[in-house]
Amino acid sequence: MVLSKIGLMTAIVLLSMVQVMAQGNLIVLDGVFDDWAAIEGVEDSVTEDVPAVDLLEMKVTSDAEHLYVYVRLASDLDLTDVLYPHNLFLQIDVDMDASTGYPVREGFGSELGIDFNGLFAYTNFGPADQVNFSEIGLVPSPTVTSKEFEFALRRDVVLEAGDVLFPQDSIRLLFRDTQYNDDLPDVGASFVYDFNEANTSLLAPISMAKGDPSFLRVCAYNVLGNGLIHPVRQSRFERIVPTLNADVYLFSECGNTTATEVKSLLDNWLPLQSDVGWQTTKNGDLITASRWDHLQSWTGIPKQHPLMVNVPDSLGGPVLFINSHLSCCGNDAARQDQVDEMMAWIVNNEGGLNENTPIVYAGDLNLVGYAQQLNTLLSGDIVQTQTFGQGGLPDWDGTPWSDALPRQTHQPFTYTWRDDGDGNFPPGRLDFILYSDAVIVKERAFVLETESTPADVLAPLGLMQDDTHSASDHLPVVMDFTVASPPLTDSDGDGLEDALENDMGTNPFGADTDGDGLTDGFEVLTSGTNPLLVDTNGNDCPDGEEALQLCATCPSDLNDDGLVSVADVLFLLGHFGNVCP
Repeated sequence: MVLSKIGLMTAIVLLSMVQVMAQGNLIVLDGVFDDWAAIEGVEDSVTEDVPAVDLLEMKVTSDAEHLYVYVRLASDLDLTDVLYPHNLFLQIDVDMDASTGYPVREGFGSELGIDFNGLFAYTNFGPADQVNFSEIGLVPSPTVTSKEFEFALRRDVVLEAGDVLFPQDSIRLLFRDTQYNDDLPDVGASFVYDFNEANTSLLAPISMAKGDPSFLRVCAYNVLGNGLIHPVRQSRFERIVPTLNADVYLFSECGNTTATEVKSLLDNWLPLQSDVGWQTTKNGDLITASRWDHLQSWTGIPKQHPLMVNVPDSLGGPVLFINSHLSCCGNDAARQDQVDEMMAWIVNNEGGLNENTPIVYAGDLNLVGYAQQLNTLLSGDIVQTQTFGQGGLPDWDGTPWSDALPRQTHQPFTYTWRDDGDGNFPPGRLDFILYSDAVIVKERAFVLETESTPADVLAPLGLMQDDTHSASDHLPVVMDFTVASPPLTDSDGDGLEDALENDMGTNPFGADTDGDGLTDGFEVLTSGTNPLLVDTNGNDCPDGEEALQLCATCPSDLNDDGLVSVADVLFLLGHFGNVCP
């Protein structure tokens, strides 16, 4: 066991105890782990004989509301699934008394044990008791395979029997995989965290107001089993949907809901100035609604629906929105096929999109298995290449797409699905907004969960505290964005942009398309000759030679008097500065 570098904390080693102190970073559970970099932890040295599950590093921090734990492993696993065999536990000795709780090993009595693979936790404040993850406020990230995980536990938990989950300032923690007999820290070592060192920085809330009239707002929302027309839940959506005030809504789970019904609801909830009102198009269980016309839609791509919305030129022009609801749960193979087919459509431009068309891909992606599906969507890395081709980077500038990473407005979490009554599955990030950042600038992104939003924020918006979880098991995800002017590209350096050369028929990768000795840019911008013709005027003198008067019977005789003399210089000076028609 070795200690990692010391950042904003002090690691004190007393005999076999590592005590973690002064953890000052704000943590956001988003599956991106940069915010853990300066936090001290305990590491286990890598051995040559690496087991299938090898625990390498643990870090701990907290704030006033949550305990945060980070763990790094040598190889991928799915924390709450068995895609890779494991039996990973987190054991916490909450009273620092080895004689109480479950005897995990010598010198360690655990009052709280979390069985990630078993999808439950147990408490030992007397008789052992099994509890749901929701009862201890467990939130993990990510929900897909990874070598790194972070999760939170609520600090204010009081169990059903009245026991306070964290009754004192110090706790002792231990990760253990019982299938491969690996502990972190190792036998003989102890890892202690002190809540007195909790981070006191405040998380900045995200405003739900659209910051600028030039922003476009998209909202992706799984409404759970035709929720928009559900007789009990509809009133919840009637408050939520207008509050979000999106320009484009990407609804899913609308199998028995018609596009006409959604249009009628939106025309009533969010009336527009136009006589036409909201535009809606349905494909499968997906309904896309927008303030503007739908120019074209493409069908036949399973579980995904690309649709071109006629966004006004003043806001950047038409935008392609792809509404998605990938196969659920353990259907990893089906999800991979679906994203492979979608990225082949994008990379091969099977929709015939104009170059630099902004693209937003969003919806319920159901990413609860292999991380490859998200990797395919972001990077175009197709798995089934024999069926769908080689793939390639999907953005117009030859780079990956970006993930908007919406965060909850008032919590450091990015989960978008939560159902405390659905077995023991913890909250997870299932709903995403991805976009082509070559031509889209993300201005803000957020997840609305009314249950965790302060009452004084909800009241002016007309929202109730239990609206979002009473409406659906999914939360709405929102992104505000602007359409950026694409960077100008002149690949051959001839003074003409590639897009213009493509329109003209000249070669954007060759400076002199017709080979007459003049660059395409010079012919278009200066000489007025045709960059596609060697001899524009057909006088048997190539344009390049004619520009240098190499075909003239008397070169430099500017006044055509048969002599090259001072008179020609005076002729030139007399016309110097003239503006030619």
